[in-house]
Amino acid sequence: MKLSVLMITYNHQRYVAQAIDSVLMQRTNFDWELVIGEDCSPDGTGALVADYQRREPQRIRVLPRLRNLGASHNFVDTYFACGGQYVALLEGDDYWTDPNKLQAQVEALDAHPEWSMCGHRVHLRREDGQPVQDFPPPWACQRVLTLGDLLASNLLPACSVVFRHRLIEEFPSWHHQLAMGDWSVHILNAHHGLIGMLPVTMAVYRLHDDSMWAGRDELWRAQQCLRAQEQYSRIVDRRWSRRARLCIADSHGDLARLYRDRGDLRKARACAWRYLLGGGWQVRSHRGQRLLTALRLAARLPVRDKATTSRI
Repeated sequence: MKLSVLMITYNHQRYVAQAIDSVLMQRTNFDWELVIGEDCSPDGTGALVADYQRREPQRIRVLPRLRNLGASHNFVDTYFACGGQYVALLEGDDYWTDPNKLQAQVEALDAHPEWSMCGHRVHLRREDGQPVQDFPPPWACQRVLTLGDLLASNLLPACSVVFRHRLIEEFPSWHHQLAMGDWSVHILNAHHGLIGMLPVTMAVYRLHDDSMWAGRDELWRAQQCLRAQEQYSRIVDRRWSRRARLCIADSHGDLARLYRDRGDLRKARACAWRYLLGGGWQVRSHRGQRLLTALRLAARLPVRDKATTSRI
């Protein structure tokens, strides 16, 4: 088997048919399978995927579940059930838009044995169909990425990724403790090679209130990103350790602004000092306003920017 499509789904009754149809429309010159981890959804998701399996038994396998496993354990179980040389990720609330997506990414990986995985841009779209923007930013799709690029932020929406299977032989226990499971998978895979990016948009990442990530507020997401980066810093080799420390400091700059906007000045100042002393201002090209805000917080000066006017 050349490729397995790994789909985890839970309470995606409104979306999963579109996700599966976008897989079935793929045009390839190789064999592939769709392996679905349906995690005992209380809505009609289970019945929908079972119906697709009855219609496409040669293509689709739905893994039996006696109980709800939770997102990370569901992913790991589905990962090890995949039999392909490559694995493509697609969660049940996203979908692909290009019928040649899998063919293009497999050809790219076959041509570049130094790549551990391959991604591309996606459309971010609200549940009502309104577009938000494309992600990742254009610069990320104009070159080959490294583990160092991923330490700063998750530049790879899950629905864009195809990776070489079994680079990860065992998932560490901390994988199940982090909120961003796909980012952890990308980090673990990136230890084994570069990340090729195709300069095309071939999927939609759906933003909706029920999403485990997009449905949460900005402060919670920033806290979870920092928590993940602190874990990643413990597993990278010496070549990336400085980069990991700078990315952690940069994330404290994010938190300084968010705590300040919520009026928690004690935490804002503490994060501002961690950002400044840790060198977080070295990480991003758009660091000017963040650096100014952190300096003012640390010095207990009035802080004003375009988003808010707050007196410290």
